[in-house]
Amino acid sequence: MGVLDALRTGRRGTELYECRNCGRKLDDHDECPHCGSQEIAHYVF
Repeated sequence: MGVLDALRTGRRGTELYECRNCGRKLDDHDECPHCGSQEIAHYVF
């Protein structure tokens, strides 16, 4: 589920972690396992 999907469904309490470099959806991470970036966005809806 992406940011727009979470906003469209109105699911409260949803958390999303997403790599700002490659856009991958992640579990709770400090570093992207795909590209190694440490720029992880954390969204709470």
